[in-house]
Amino acid sequence: MTIHTPLITPTAAAAHNRRRAFRAKIAYHHAALHTPPTSVVTHNNLPSSPSAAIPTNTLPTMPPSPDPPLHSLDPTILNIQKRCAAHYNITVHELRSHCRDLRLSHPRHVAVYLCRTLTRSSYPGIGKHFGDRDHTTMLHSYRKICDLIQREPALADEIAFLLEHFTIH
Repeated sequence: MTIHTPLITPTAAAAHNRRRAFRAKIAYHHAALHTPPTSVVTHNNLPSSPSAAIPTNTLPTMPPSPDPPLHSLDPTILNIQKRCAAHYNITVHELRSHCRDLRLSHPRHVAVYLCRTLTRSSYPGIGKHFGDRDHTTMLHSYRKICDLIQREPALADEIAFLLEHFTIH
């Protein structure tokens, strides 16, 4: 009995390498989000003994902000919609609208991709949050962004930037 291994074409190998680089970039940003900051500040930025270090609790602190910072949002569909709308300079209402203009449809596709990636919600569930759209429309949006990420490194960087704003559990 012979086992046939699939032939890997240069195009498939390049696509695999791009996917692997994108996953590594996302993993790097995810690790950076969950790395605790250093808690010691030294005088004049000179290396010194631990006894010369100033604990951070003695440093002046800023008053707490009324809104949580954008980089610590939980990945809910509403938070993803708000972040994508802010990133693309549109409103959440416009993001949910039925307008097919590229100015609104591309951010909507990106938001659907992030919703599916971060929340693992079903396509019908995501569709209900995007103007009661059909699940096949959400599937098309997800697949379209997956395809564009493979072909456009700038979009992959944009998605990675948006992913930095969410706490992944």
